[in-house]
Amino acid sequence: MHETAIAENIIDIVTSEMSKHGLTKVQSIKLRIGEMSHVMPDALIFGFDVMSKGTPLEGAKLIIESVATRGLCKKCGTEFIIKDMLDVCPKCENPYFEIISGKELEITEFDGS
Repeated sequence: MHETAIAENIIDIVTSEMSKHGLTKVQSIKLRIGEMSHVMPDALIFGFDVMSKGTPLEGAKLIIESVATRGLCKKCGTEFIIKDMLDVCPKCENPYFEIISGKELEITEFDGS
C-alpha cells in the first residue's frame, strides 16, 4: 500500500511548512489527486489518520479533489476525457494523444491555527 508512504510525505511537507505560516495545529489539508495516480482515497485517509497521531496534524481532515484523466489529440488538438487508454479522439478518431491531466498528486492548501 503506497498510500501510507504518500501520507507520510504529506505529513512531512505540511509539518515543514507550518512555521512559515505561523501555525501550530492543522485542521484541514486540500489535495488534488489524478485518476492515473492510482491512489485510493480511503486508504490514503486511513494511512494519514494512523501516521499523523501525535503530530500537529492529528485530527486534520483530508479534502481530496479527484482530477479526471484528460487527453489532447495530437492530430486535431481536441481535449477530451479519457475513460480507457484505448480511447480515440472523439472528433477525428485519432488514437494518438498526450495525457494532459490525471497524474496529479499535490497539496494545494492547508488550514490551521
